[in-house]
Amino acid sequence: MKLTIVCCLLLWPMIACSQYLLSFDDPGNPSRFPEGDTNFIVRDGKLQSACLLPNTRFYCSFASPVTGSAYWELSFQLKFNPSGANYVDWYINATDAVLPSSTTAAYFVRMGGTKDECSFYRQFPGAEPELLIDGRDGRFNKSDNTGKLRLLLDDEHRWYLFHDSTGTGEYFQLEGSMEDTAYLPGGYIGIAIRQSTPSFFGQHFFDDIRIMPAGMIGSGPVLKGLSPLNDSAWILVFDAPVLLKDVSLVAGSLPGYDLLPDPVVANRLILSFREQLPHNIEFPLTLYGIRDYFGNKSGPVEFNIAVSKAGPADILISEIMYQPLPAMPYPVRYIELKNSAQYPVNLAGWQLISSKGSLLLPSVRMVVGSYLLICDIAAREFFPGKDVCTVNTMLNLQSKDQLILLDNSGQWIHAVSYQMSLYQDPVKALGGWSLELTDDKLACYGGTGWAFSLNGSGGTPGMPNSQFHDTVANANDIRSIYCPDEYHTELCLEVSYDLQSAQLLSRYSLDNAIHPKAITLDPFKNMLLLEWERPLDSGNLHRLSIEGIKTCDSEDEIRIKDIRFGWAQPPAEGMLLINEILFNPHPGQQDYLEIYNKSDKVLNLQQLFIANRNWDGSLGTIVQASGEPDVILPGEYIVFCKDPRSLCSQYICKNEFACRTVASLPSFPDEQGCALLLDYKGTVLDEFCYGESMHSPAISNVEGIALERVSWNLGNVHGNWQSAASSAGYGTPGYENSRYLLEGSSSWKVNPKIISPNNDGWNDICSLTIPIDLAGNVLNVYIFDILGNLVNHWVKNVLLAGNDVFIWDGKDDQDKLLPAGQYLFLLENYDIKGHVGRKKIVVAIVRNE
Repeated sequence: MKLTIVCCLLLWPMIACSQYLLSFDDPGNPSRFPEGDTNFIVRDGKLQSACLLPNTRFYCSFASPVTGSAYWELSFQLKFNPSGANYVDWYINATDAVLPSSTTAAYFVRMGGTKDECSFYRQFPGAEPELLIDGRDGRFNKSDNTGKLRLLLDDEHRWYLFHDSTGTGEYFQLEGSMEDTAYLPGGYIGIAIRQSTPSFFGQHFFDDIRIMPAGMIGSGPVLKGLSPLNDSAWILVFDAPVLLKDVSLVAGSLPGYDLLPDPVVANRLILSFREQLPHNIEFPLTLYGIRDYFGNKSGPVEFNIAVSKAGPADILISEIMYQPLPAMPYPVRYIELKNSAQYPVNLAGWQLISSKGSLLLPSVRMVVGSYLLICDIAAREFFPGKDVCTVNTMLNLQSKDQLILLDNSGQWIHAVSYQMSLYQDPVKALGGWSLELTDDKLACYGGTGWAFSLNGSGGTPGMPNSQFHDTVANANDIRSIYCPDEYHTELCLEVSYDLQSAQLLSRYSLDNAIHPKAITLDPFKNMLLLEWERPLDSGNLHRLSIEGIKTCDSEDEIRIKDIRFGWAQPPAEGMLLINEILFNPHPGQQDYLEIYNKSDKVLNLQQLFIANRNWDGSLGTIVQASGEPDVILPGEYIVFCKDPRSLCSQYICKNEFACRTVASLPSFPDEQGCALLLDYKGTVLDEFCYGESMHSPAISNVEGIALERVSWNLGNVHGNWQSAASSAGYGTPGYENSRYLLEGSSSWKVNPKIISPNNDGWNDICSLTIPIDLAGNVLNVYIFDILGNLVNHWVKNVLLAGNDVFIWDGKDDQDKLLPAGQYLFLLENYDIKGHVGRKKIVVAIVRNE
């Protein structure tokens, strides 16, 4: 059965005043498809074959509004692999509506056939078709063939055949061209189908038959975009195939170039320079003489090129929406990138990698300071007006994950390792809130410098982060250093480092000429693991210096001198002291316990335990000081608490790295109790039994006030503990106590500075020795208590002979013993010329009862 459908010219809508388009959006149009015909139907906006006869030919044809120079387009889908008995012929300029026939002259494009080809033929009446353009074989060797065909005839009767296998119209490839001296004008176009078996029934689909007469094409090709091939070549993409003839390029001072057609895609040109261009500089270029195959010329085509060579942290992962919630304004996953470089960067060939997969980024140009959102196609509607890069399948981000951004050479640009539970907000961690980078300088790699968004919409996609603040990170600081064994040392730096310079062993040196043997880098955590050529001595203090390592953004250099560290030994009795304790905090606040290493050894905190005593004197709760490898260095303070961040919001923390988190300290009752330090065998290393009465009697409310040790050389007696000073905020967690004994000048000697005047033979008195060079001076010594009251004018207008010694027994002007506490000696001396000298020395009285 053969059906001829002849459409009059009025059925071709003319669009944009320049082309004719026949689409199939109206399945009920009887003038287009006569009732009763069963060979073609319109379904879902497409013309579909409907013939149910095997081993047959059938067709449809349309009166053509154009017969001269023009181009013709056809969209198609063939849901089968063509063969010699199953193919489609697309007819152009046929002289008859019957396709084919022995009396018809025509041109046609064959889709399929024995060679699965896309080729162009001319047919005279009564003769075999003549091959004009032999397209590439195998074009249709697939089970599902979707695409577009474009056939072009110029004013010189030269035919050009293009094929786009993507069906988008953006990737037309030139199958070939041919000058036709025997041009055949005709008045019909059409589709003829040959099918063999029922498996091919209904598997042919067609749409958007488009004709553009040459006279209606008024302008030449328009440049749609460009993308780099390498550091010296670019692809220029136009909206139509470009005929490269008499084209010139104005390139200023740039080196010689070649401008060639893309051998694959006809609407692309390849611009390549014969020398590599300098990095990160934009060059303005202008093309003249660009024209299409009809000879329509474009005006000057102006564009800029630059060799973007991004370095670490030039492009940042600046925001992550890992778990959206439908109720929030942004119920979709997205990753935001920010260009923090001082030049534009093209992301062609870059990759985003997570634990669950990777994304290959297309050619996207990010200008300086711009933001780019990575999301799937369906999510684009939520970001109107934003720069968006859509992907077919978005990364499946996890609540604990790693993201790595690599450039097209595989170089690390940025990375982040995050875990939602670390960001102190369990509600936001459930989803609906993005993680924002808080400071560009803080995180080249790693999970530091991130926080949940404060924006009420749950995030700030495509705009400055709500959590952004400009902080100053010291490149010469370290967060931690410890030795997991005698051969290795692990460092955690304050800033991210450059991988290339950090792996050079010559950058690291020890004070005792032990050299590094190898290094392992973990940029996610800003960590380095050094392996030494010989073992470190247990407990001994070493000093490590680092020089010449660049920060990851290459803007600074890490120079660290004499970092103290060592392979830790277990603590022993007399090495560690309880130095400060808060046992009666404000309501809703927490206890803390501070220790001090008075030894010259590096001690292992994993082998230290904190305990209390029950009411009957037995050991109570015992807690390990650190569940992870950790040390305390000689002369170092460490404070243990449940929440260091909360503690440092209540008290001044001069050294945040001195704070250690303990899930739950032993209970320290408000009125009285005991705190103990134990080794791993249960041996008591230090014990302090405190009481509320040990606070200064001048303080009416002791809530939130810590007790501090006065001297490391005196035991845990009543007078050796004092209330923390108000000037220090009533607590000094992690650093020197506010009541620590001040040292006097070396020219004056007070010995001892802590006395216990109870006639037990131990430090009952102290002596004040005057240097010999003060001979002839007159001396007065005044003693004040902690409240500033004068309690004793001890030495009154004494003429000094030199090396004078004065003895104080802890009494006031009334010869009464003063209470335990700290006392200030104010020393005044003057000579015969009236020159006055003053000195202050602190002495403490303790009661060992």
